[in-house]
Formats: sequence, C-alpha cells, structure tokens
Amino acid sequence: MDKITPKYVSELDLKGLRRKNFKFSRVVWWYKDTLFSDLQTIINKDEFLYDFKHNDAFFVFDHSMDPLFQHNFLRVAKDLINFFTTHNIDLKRIIVLSPVSSKFFYKSFFAQNYVKFYPSHSDAKLVFHISYNSLWEPFQLQFSFKRDTTPVDKVPDKHFLSLNRRDSLNRRFLNYSLHKENLFKFGYVSHQRVLEHLRKGYKEHVQEIKILASRDDFDVKCFLKYGYKKHFLDDITNKPYAIYNFNFHEGYSTKSCFEVVTETDIHDSLVITEKTLKPIINKSPFLLCGSYLSLHRLKKFGFETFDSIFDESYDSEPVYYDRMQIIIDNLKSLCSMSVAECHKKLNTVREVCEFNHHHFLNGDWSFKLDTKIQKRIDEVLNV
Repeated sequence: MDKITPKYVSELDLKGLRRKNFKFSRVVWWYKDTLFSDLQTIINKDEFLYDFKHNDAFFVFDHSMDPLFQHNFLRVAKDLINFFTTHNIDLKRIIVLSPVSSKFFYKSFFAQNYVKFYPSHSDAKLVFHISYNSLWEPFQLQFSFKRDTTPVDKVPDKHFLSLNRRDSLNRRFLNYSLHKENLFKFGYVSHQRVLEHLRKGYKEHVQEIKILASRDDFDVKCFLKYGYKKHFLDDITNKPYAIYNFNFHEGYSTKSCFEVVTETDIHDSLVITEKTLKPIINKSPFLLCGSYLSLHRLKKFGFETFDSIFDESYDSEPVYYDRMQIIIDNLKSLCSMSVAECHKKLNTVREVCEFNHHHFLNGDWSFKLDTKIQKRIDEVLNV
C-alpha cells in the first residue's frame, strides 16, 4: 500500500509538519490543540467518520510543545473519546503527542510535590501516548539562521543570569529565595510577570502560599514582598519573539559566569524547553530549576552536565522545596567567591559546554516521530 500524507487540521500543522513530509500506511488525522473549539467541528465531518469506519484511520492529538495541557487531556478530548465510543471505534486509534515523559503523562495534577513527595500513579490509560518535544527542531533551525552562531567569549561582571518572563510559582519562589538569601545583587535577574491566559485566581495563590508555609523556614512576609516583585531587563512581551531572541540572551549570558534556568514545569513532566537550550547554545554552565530528574533526562538525550562544579544531587530530590534549597546552596557557595574566582572555577567545564553546544546544533531532534507513529499503527492493525 502506498504511504499517505496526514490530513492536517490547522495551518500550524501545514506550516510545521508538512515540511517533514510525513507519510503513513493509513489515513492519519492530525490535530494541533491550539484551539480546542475546533475539535468538535472536525469530528462532525462526514469524511472523518468515513475514514475511521472504512479506511482504518488514526487520530493524532498533538500538544507536543507545551506541557501545561497534559493533565487536562481527557477532559479536553472528551468529545473525541465520546465520538469513538458512540461509533464503536477502538480508542487504540488515538495517539497523543506530548512533551511530557510517558512515565508521568497520567500523573495526577493534584500530586504537586511542592513540600512532600506524592508517589506517581496512573489513571486508566485510554489512549496511547508518545513523548515528543516539537520545540527542539524549530529552535535548532532558528538558531542556525542567526548570522553569527559562534557565542561571544564570556567577560563576566556578575555571577549568574536568571531570565524569567512568564509568572509561575517556580519563578516566584526563586525570586523570593534570591532576596531572602541576599543573592539577588550577584545576578542579572528578570521577573517580568507577563500574565497569560492560564492566570491563577486569588484563592489559588493563597493555597500555594499555605502549602509552602507548612515548612518552618518559609517566610510568608518575605514571599509576599519579593515573590511577586517585578524586575525588568527588557520590554519583550511577545512570546514567540522572546523565545527566539538569541541576541538578548547572549548579551547577558556573556556577562555572567553561569545561569539559573527556571523551566516551565516543576511537576515531574520532564519537559525541557528553550529556557534550557539557550545556555546550551551559548556554552554556559547552568543550574536547572525544573522537574525532578530533568538532568537525568538531558543525559538520556546525550548531553553532559556539570557535576564537577555544582552539587547536582538536587536533580534526584523529588520534593520541589528541597530541590530548590540545594540549588540555592549552590548559589550561596558560588556567590561567596569573587566574580573572577567564580569564572575561573566554571571555566573548568568549558569542554562540556562546547560538547553540549555542538551536540544540540548537530543532533537529530525529530525523536523518530514518524517511525514511532507507524509502529503504533502496525501494532494496532497487527501488521
């Protein structure tokens, strides 16, 4: 049977995935979940039902760039699942793409390891999940378009850089910790608090503070004073422009000995975004405030980390609060040195930075997605 080009549902798919020239042995409807309201319109098409009844079609539900919808997938896709159930179509024909690790995709949203550990558990697995981060390839491509892709040598005048654009608990807690421990003055720090559509309400903020306050050393007054405090290093509010603004990041990176990365998610999703990729392309060592075992995941992708200069035991600490304390202890130790001493110490990992830079720019970050989808199709159809 001749391979078939997927039926892409949105212009975003046409712009991105058709460039890959994917083809499969069966009809594949490919849905990008940027606008969930489109899903019902697609399901109601006669062509859609015909393909699933007569052409052994499969449905790819693609939210592979952002981890924030992982916990809501079953709620968001209820129309899709109801359609399949009503028409007696096997749910095995649904394939979900997400940057979240398969191990944690079904972890309960309420099991937030802020101050204590909640063991991971799985709900009934209604759909097949493929871990795929669709951010890496375009980021690699966009950087290659940069006129000069050779990072400028560091001439630091501060110890660290921490760029935080969108507001989140992770960023607020770091902001609070830097001020509480008198570390803020040692770094270039932005906390712009750009509010997006996933804004939390007052009650949710109060609940977060109550959870953190269950720890004896948490200072509520200090958190209220500094956690929400804004710091501006630029005036970028456009998210796509902020993501691909390499020159702005490079300018501050070259003036800092190392970086403190605050990733998008801290709930064990293991999602690694451009926030971590930027210090990699700028050949800068970094501490990673993100999910439990994020450094371990980077190593799985072939990168090296910085255990010769940092205490990276934080990566294996499942409780967020304690993970952050180890990161802050790293900062205290490094900021107790002069900038010159710190720079000299971090220069010892220059070969690691060089390796990671070249590994990312020359790597294949397709994650063999088309092969994985075809394998699933073959498995379901017993080919």
